[in-house]
Amino acid sequence: SDGSELLSLPGFYGCCFAFTENGKSIVITTSSSSVTVFDFATLLTQSRSAQAILRVLRLGSTARTAGSTSTTELFGSESIIRISSSPVGDIIALSADGGLLRLYHTATGEQLHILDSAASVSLGIAFSADGESFATAGSDGKARVLDTLSGKIFLTLDGHSSAVNNVTFSRESTMLATASTDGTAKIFDATTGEEMLSLSVTSAGVADVAFSPDGTRLYTLGADGVIKVYALQI
Repeated sequence: SDGSELLSLPGFYGCCFAFTENGKSIVITTSSSSVTVFDFATLLTQSRSAQAILRVLRLGSTARTAGSTSTTELFGSESIIRISSSPVGDIIALSADGGLLRLYHTATGEQLHILDSAASVSLGIAFSADGESFATAGSDGKARVLDTLSGKIFLTLDGHSSAVNNVTFSRESTMLATASTDGTAKIFDATTGEEMLSLSVTSAGVADVAFSPDGTRLYTLGADGVIKVYALQI
């Protein structure tokens, strides 16, 4: 509670990380082409020792096991740009800069889905609260909502004139918010896909967006570095 630094781990590739469902492991990009699943408790006590590594997911490699550490093929020659973890089922989604999006079970390394959309890179990924669906922020200006079990798209959210940088669900997953380089943030009904609200935030573009826990406010981060807070009555 006093703000003391507990751990410093140098040498990681500065892209992204995510905790898995139970918080016992953490997935970190360890290079532009690989992510490593670490046991978090071991990582805290033994830093980046081999004992902390549970699994390595590497781009362009073949599936193989070396000792207790497994390495699984991911995207070929592409680079990882986003990781998101489901709140249910120890599932992670990883997007790459060539348009591939894959879902993996972190405990086994099993590939659940591979989704290929060369026309749209997934710049952001968010899972619903129950983990049954996930949303993607597309470089083509569209957000999409997919069924986690089947990998099928069941909603396509239009309305932005340029890339969607990020997407997020409200706490109860009834609403979905998007942030776009077109300078707007939008809120959609997560069941019907209906646009509920459009906010003109900044001409510099909107980099990120988040709901307050009670769903009464929307926070935006502009590419101009300004955070804005909006009251919601929808």
